[in-house]
Amino acid sequence: MSSILKTNALESEAIYIFREVISQFDKPVLLFSGGKDSITLVRLAQKAFFPSKIPFPLLHVDTGHNFPETIAFRDKLVAELGLELIVRNVQDAIDEGKVVEESGKYSSRNSLQTTTLLDAIEEFKFDACIGGARRDEEKARAKERIFSVRDDFGQWDEKNQRPELFDILNGKIENGQNVRVFPISNWTELDVWSYIEQEQIEIPSIYFSHKRKVFLRDGMIWSHSPFVYQEEDEEIEERIVRFRTVGDMSCTAAVDSYAATIAEVVGEIRSSTISERGARIDDKRSEAAMEKRKQQGYFNYLHGIMLSQTNLNQSEKFFKKAIELGLSMDMDLAVAKLNLAGIAMSRRRKLEATNLQETKQYTMKKLLSESKICVMVYLKASAIIKKLI
Repeated sequence: MSSILKTNALESEAIYIFREVISQFDKPVLLFSGGKDSITLVRLAQKAFFPSKIPFPLLHVDTGHNFPETIAFRDKLVAELGLELIVRNVQDAIDEGKVVEESGKYSSRNSLQTTTLLDAIEEFKFDACIGGARRDEEKARAKERIFSVRDDFGQWDEKNQRPELFDILNGKIENGQNVRVFPISNWTELDVWSYIEQEQIEIPSIYFSHKRKVFLRDGMIWSHSPFVYQEEDEEIEERIVRFRTVGDMSCTAAVDSYAATIAEVVGEIRSSTISERGARIDDKRSEAAMEKRKQQGYFNYLHGIMLSQTNLNQSEKFFKKAIELGLSMDMDLAVAKLNLAGIAMSRRRKLEATNLQETKQYTMKKLLSESKICVMVYLKASAIIKKLI
């Protein structure tokens, strides 16, 4: 009885959050991956707005390396419920030179989704993106609020989040900001599966045991696929497996399992001593992956610097991507933000251009003594500010 009451309380909280989203935001969207968490969100949204249809679209950022079973289930669900589905592809961002595809043993498109998501947010002017992240998944997500504010670069500052006392949710945002909303943030993996069992929700077949061609690497079971890099000495074998979490094929590992029903999956999870994220390959990647991310950041930064000499407006996307990926030196971050602020002012986005004043102050206090370049940045900022005044 206690577990049923707990599930109902979680359901009520999630429904309340969905209704708050509709009352506080103009253009929300539900981020849909085809996994169990986003499928659960769809059911909760149905309940929140019944008998009306779900009043916002679903957005799927397709890496091109998804499991076929997941894509087939996505299309079936959307057709059955009459939902609006927006699909944006990572491959398009690669073709346009906005992101650089990884290569090598641990290559994945998982981290490349951010640029495609931010482009979609800008294209459709979404002000709230509803996602299925839960606090029990990893340390970083444990710090997220229900209404988690992102700045105009898509960045999350854990030190600049709002209190959410007594379930009071504040959706007020500045121009250019965006909010990620997490209705099942307080749920656990077991809560999600118990709810799926209780509601008899259909989910993709890969969540249940099946025979699949796989290979072993780093103690994990990788799917054999043209999308997944494989060494010559990594032998392919057939095993009975299932997937505990579903993402891009290149970042999701299988687990040995004979659980063929939801009840068996629930029982398996209850006795498991390994967290759900233990089956995420991208969480296991080495420090080299972080270094590669920084390299990509500087690739975009230098591209932006070169473009800014001839076409400042075209350089905007590269500076934004550089900031998103991360720049090691404060000086480089200041230069990137300074250029973006200049672009914003040239396009009469005055609120966004306040970054210019902040960059000037930051450069003056932190960077003036480091090199002559810093002096040039400071003088350039001062000259532009005088023109604005």
